[in-house]
Amino acid sequence: MRPPSRILAAGIGLLGALMLLASASPVRAAPDDRALAALAVGILALDCAQTHAIQRDGLQEANTLLGPHPRRHEINAYFAGCALAVIGVSAALEREDRRTFLWIVIAVEAAVVLRNASLGVGIRF
Repeated sequence: MRPPSRILAAGIGLLGALMLLASASPVRAAPDDRALAALAVGILALDCAQTHAIQRDGLQEANTLLGPHPRRHEINAYFAGCALAVIGVSAALEREDRRTFLWIVIAVEAAVVLRNASLGVGIRF
């Protein structure tokens, strides 16, 4: 088993790679759409880092899909899946729908990150 710091680094590396993928795909998307996709995945990375902090500090996670005490690999798999879903769905949508979808993802994730921060959950990479 790898040390927890390596698991966290691997998860962050995967989310970083997904951010690059989001900024480069799909070919038919305008540069501002790719920037929105990268922003959405970036905010997911912040939420992922906060979720790792919650797990590390022994606090209870509020995300019912993850459960109250998720393990590191569950957190990484969940957020990698979310990031892939955001990229995949945005690639399948027409431009106006894509932008609406990405702004919704950004707004929801920003609200989660800000709520976590207001509760004292930090972000460490």
